[in-house]
Amino acid sequence: MVLTVPPLLLIWRTAMLYMLALSQSAGAVQVVNDRRAVVLKLPDETAPEDALGVARGLAAAADPINAPAWAGALGGFMSNDSLDLLDGILWLNVNPETPATLEGDPDEGGGDLPATSAIVADGQAITTDVNGTERTLTPTVADNAITGLETAATVAVVENAGTVPVQNSAGAAIGNGTLAVSGRAVTSARLPATIAGVANSAAVPVLPASGSTSLASATAAVASGALSGVRLPATAGVVIDGQTLAVTGGTVTLTVAANAVTAEFTPEE
Repeated sequence: MVLTVPPLLLIWRTAMLYMLALSQSAGAVQVVNDRRAVVLKLPDETAPEDALGVARGLAAAADPINAPAWAGALGGFMSNDSLDLLDGILWLNVNPETPATLEGDPDEGGGDLPATSAIVADGQAITTDVNGTERTLTPTVADNAITGLETAATVAVVENAGTVPVQNSAGAAIGNGTLAVSGRAVTSARLPATIAGVANSAAVPVLPASGSTSLASATAAVASGALSGVRLPATAGVVIDGQTLAVTGGTVTLTVAANAVTAEFTPEE
């Protein structure tokens, strides 16, 4: 039996059989295995208005090498009075005059993909908006499947609670920060509890060898991303054990223990 598909396909329906045929104006689409028409059994729950899209999807899934061509195929319902489909699909070659490479303008004829579908090529640039900033993703396509999405080399994908190395302005590592991500944006990077970020001229308490009672308040000196020291106020000083002070009539020897200072006066002879 030779079945010829006219320009206007049959539209009567007594069952859920559907014929698809490739249009000669599909537009520079390569047909690899000479398949140009197919009869498909649609799922029973298919709505009439969805039939074309469902049929295109079934044909593309069964013949993935020609998926771009089936995405633009045209078709209509058929009667199944004298047709028994094996596994729900029957391929037909009913347009032998159709060239292997279909000619025409891809924007004319061939039908449209459903609004929720798209054809993506390997290496094609896809732009997306991330919190008001346009980003570009590059898909990797192999064997008719998207195998990955690559970002630009200067763009990274991070997740909440992920860790990143933290450096000072000179590039020296000072620890790892834990990221906080909310609303698709990095809101902060938290340092460990044992590492602090200190600004130049920030007040820093001076503590004893043990305990948390401040002995004095100092000012941090920060340069080139590193803490270079702390500055005491002009009215505070540092003494060390055994230090001597010359006073009128003799010498005072200082003793420092447990951060407490005692003094012993030795008179002049």
